[in-house]
Amino acid sequence: MDYVAKVKEYDPNADEERVKRLERRLALVLNKRDTASVAASDPKEVERAAAWVAKACSVPLDEAKRAVDGALETMKNERMKNRLVVYYLSASSLGKLADL
Repeated sequence: MDYVAKVKEYDPNADEERVKRLERRLALVLNKRDTASVAASDPKEVERAAAWVAKACSVPLDEAKRAVDGALETMKNERMKNRLVVYYLSASSLGKLADL
């Protein structure tokens, strides 16, 4: 999958190097179909994504949860919400892309 193009669907000015770094960081997760997406309808899955963002971006969990919720809302028209895109958009909204 071209993750840079996928992120640019939501952020036309996406930092390509950050996307590629995030892709390398998430390589194992992205290779499995069941873990490559965030199930927005599953509260535990959203909580898991928020925990990752909180840790990666060094922010409180509630702040990360709001960022993940915002990313999922942005992607609401997508059935399969790609994990890398959710994480990128969340970090971007937190102003923490440099942490990725």
